[in-house]
Amino acid sequence: PLPPAESLTLYALFGHVNSYQNIANQRQRIANPACFAQKRVENQKLIETLTDTVATQTADPRFNAYVRQTYLDNILRGGTPIFPGGHPYHIYSRKHGDPERDYNHFFLAAEFYSQGNGNFRDVCQNRRSDVLLEPRLGDHNIRTFLSLIQLDGYNPLVIQGMSFTLPPEQVTELSRLADASSKLVPLLEGKFTPGGLLKHIVDHNITLNCSYDAFIERVLRRAEPHLEADYGEGFWVDHWTYLLDLIENFLAVYPDRKDELLAAEIPFYQSPAQVRPRSERYVLTERGPRQYDAVVHTGEAGWARTPNGDLYKTTILGKLLLLAGIKFGTLDPEGMGIEMEAGKPGWYDALNGLPGIFGSSMNETYELLRLMRFLRENLPLPPSGEGWDGGGCALPAKFAEYLRALATLTGQSLPPFSFWEQANELRESYRAEIYQSGISGEEISIPYAEIDEILAGFAAHLEDGIARAKGATYFRYEMTEYERAGEKIRAKAFCPTALPPFLEGAVRSLKVADIEGAKATYTAVKNSALFDQKLKMYKVNAPLADEPHEIGRARAFTPGWLENESIWLHMEYKYLLEVLKAGLYEGFFDDFKNALIPFQPPERYGRSPLENSSFIVSSAHPDESLHGNGFVARLSGATAEFIEMWTIMMAGQQPFVMQNGELVVQLRPIIPSWLFDENNQVRFNFIGTIPVTYHNPHRVDTWTTAPQKIILQLEEESLEFNSPYIPAPYAEMVRERNVQSINITLASTSKRA
Repeated sequence: PLPPAESLTLYALFGHVNSYQNIANQRQRIANPACFAQKRVENQKLIETLTDTVATQTADPRFNAYVRQTYLDNILRGGTPIFPGGHPYHIYSRKHGDPERDYNHFFLAAEFYSQGNGNFRDVCQNRRSDVLLEPRLGDHNIRTFLSLIQLDGYNPLVIQGMSFTLPPEQVTELSRLADASSKLVPLLEGKFTPGGLLKHIVDHNITLNCSYDAFIERVLRRAEPHLEADYGEGFWVDHWTYLLDLIENFLAVYPDRKDELLAAEIPFYQSPAQVRPRSERYVLTERGPRQYDAVVHTGEAGWARTPNGDLYKTTILGKLLLLAGIKFGTLDPEGMGIEMEAGKPGWYDALNGLPGIFGSSMNETYELLRLMRFLRENLPLPPSGEGWDGGGCALPAKFAEYLRALATLTGQSLPPFSFWEQANELRESYRAEIYQSGISGEEISIPYAEIDEILAGFAAHLEDGIARAKGATYFRYEMTEYERAGEKIRAKAFCPTALPPFLEGAVRSLKVADIEGAKATYTAVKNSALFDQKLKMYKVNAPLADEPHEIGRARAFTPGWLENESIWLHMEYKYLLEVLKAGLYEGFFDDFKNALIPFQPPERYGRSPLENSSFIVSSAHPDESLHGNGFVARLSGATAEFIEMWTIMMAGQQPFVMQNGELVVQLRPIIPSWLFDENNQVRFNFIGTIPVTYHNPHRVDTWTTAPQKIILQLEEESLEFNSPYIPAPYAEMVRERNVQSINITLASTSKRA
C-alpha cells in the first residue's frame, strides 16, 4: 500500500518494434523518467511545427485551436508531404481505424519516414487541399489518383504508399556509402522505402560515411518512385468523383499550368478483378430478380501494357474523357442515376444492400455533369479564342469507338429503357475486349470540336435525367418484366422507387447549381426532414422507416444513431462547404456556430470541442438525453472538408488568377466581422508559410469588400500596392514562398472586384 502523503508515478510507453531485442537494447534509456519528459517536449514541438502550416489568429480561441487540431487529424489520415530526393512522399498517412468497424484496422510502418495504408476515397479527400498548403506538390496528387483509374472506369481500393527502385548501375556506387557495402546491396537491388532502408541500416549496425538524411537524399535523387496499390474488396461507385476537386485546387494555385496539366501523360492501373456483364450478375432469387456477385477475380495486379510490354499512357484530358464516357454509359434504366453495377454503393456505405436491388445514385450524376462542364470549358482553344484549333485528343482506339457509338446512340432520342439496354451492350462489349485482350496501343484522335459536341449531347441528356429525378438522391429498381434462359434472366422492364432524401444529394447538386438554384436547394433542405430543428444541424438522411431492410445496414440502426438519421459529421461538413462555395455566405455563417464542433456546448457534446466525432446523436433518437452527444472519435473525412472551408475563408476560392496573361495574387477572404479581434485583425499562414494579416478597420463582413492596400514584405524591401491584387512578377515570388509577410487593409463595404 502507498503510505499517507507519499506519491507514486507510473510511466507507460506504447509503440511497436520488430523485436524484443530492440527493447532490451534501449531499456536503460527508456526506463529513465527524463526520457519521457524529453519525448513529451519533442512531441509537442513536432505537433506545433506540423500545425504551424495553418496557424490562425482570430477573436475566437476555440476556432483557432480547432483549426490546428483538425489539420493534425487530417495529416494522420491523409499524410503530409516531404520531399526526400525531390520526390513528394506522404508520411503519417494511415487508414482511419475507427473502432465502430473493426475491419478498418490501420497499418503504420514501424520505420523512419513512416507511411501507412489508406482507402482511395479517404486519402484522395484528405489530400484535397495539399497543394493550397504546399505548392511544391504541384500536380503530384492528380497524377497519383488519376493513374489508378483503370480502362474500365474503376480503381483499386487500397493506397499503400510509395516505394523506390534504383538503376543497376547506381546500386554499386551508392552501396559504397556504407562501411560494409555488401550488406546494402541486396536491399538496394529490390524495391525499398526510405524508412525501410534506414531501419535496415540501424538494425544491422551499418556505419555510413554521411548522415542518415544525406544518405537518403543521395539515394532517392537517383531512384525511381513506384505507386503501390491493392484491389482490396471491390469497386465503389463514387471514388472517381473526388478527382476534379484535386484539379480545381491545383488550378487555384497554378492557373497558368492548365494546358500543361491536361497534356500530362499517366498510366492505367489494372486490378485482378473485372465487372461481370448483366447476364452473369442478374439472378433470380426467392424474392425476385437481384444483382449479386458483380465482380469476378481474375489475373494479376499491375499496370496496363501494350503487347510488346510498353507501359501504356494517355493524357490527363484523355483519362477524364474516358471517365466521362464510361460513367455516362452507366446510367440507370430511367436515365437518371448512375447504376451501382459493380456491387458497391457510394460514399454512403450503409446502403450496402442497394446494389443488389439494382440501386442507382443521383450523386454521381451531378458529379458527371460537373465533369462534362469542366471538360467543355477547358478543351484547348487557339490563342485568339475563336473557333477550335485543328488538333484533337488521342484516345485508346477501342474506347474512342465506344465513345462515338455512345454519342450516336444519345442523339437518337430513344426511350430511357431502350437507351439503357443499348448503352449497356456497348459498355459490355468494350469491357469484354479490354478484359480479354488488354490495350493494343492503337489510338484514334478525336477532334476537339467533335468532343465538344459529344459532351454537349451527354450533358443535355444528364440535365433531362436530373429534372425527371425531382430531387431524389437514390433509387431502387424492381425488375417487373424479364425473360428466363436457364438460370439467367434478361431484363425487359424496371420500375424505380426513390428513397427518402439524403443530405448527400443536396451536397452534390450544389456543385452544378447557379446561385438561384443554390438558394432554392438551401431553403428546401432547411424546410425538410434533413434539418434537425432542435439542434439546428443537418441529418445525414430523412426517416427510413418505410424502406425495406434490404437497402442496407442503415435500416438496422435506431433513428438518430450511427448511419441512420444522425448528424454524420463528414456529410454535414460537406454540405456546409458547398454552401460556402456556392456563395451563400449569410446562410453559411448562420449555420457555422450551430454546426461546427468548436462551438458545441461541451456539456451536451460530451467531449472536447476540439475533437471531431464520427456522428452526433440527432433529435430523432428516442433517448432525449443523448441528443447532441458526439460518439466515436475517429480520424474522419470531416477534416478534409473543414480544411478546405478554412482555406476559402482565409484566402478565397481562387487565390492565384491570370490577368491579361500574367499571374496575380487575388486574396478574397470570406470572414465574418465577429471573427476579427480587438485590433480589427485576423492572421493566418498563406500557402503554409507566409504570414498574412487582414486589417478590417470598418469591421465589415469581408465578402462585402475587397483589399484597398497591400503591403508585401520582401527580404530586403517593402512594397505597397494600392490595388486589390499583387501583380506580376511578385505573384510568382509569393507562390514560391519567397516573401516574408503580407499585410492587407480592407476597404469599407463595397462591391468586390
